[in-house]
Amino acid sequence: GYLSFYMPVMAHKDAKGEVIEGIGIKPDIYVTPPSDAELLEMKNSPKTFVDRVLEAAIKYISTK
Repeated sequence: GYLSFYMPVMAHKDAKGEVIEGIGIKPDIYVTPPSDAELLEMKNSPKTFVDRVLEAAIKYISTK
């Protein structure tokens, strides 16, 4: 057998020129992650659960 590996030749950057390789893109707005109580509610009643993160995203897009 033999050993092979992949070596990137460049790091991906965002529009501001900041390296995002292995880090990810910073959000424009920050919404706190769901609490344990919200996760439990989502699990127990998924059809009626209102996702705060999704609602914040829709609100943000609607105002653009």
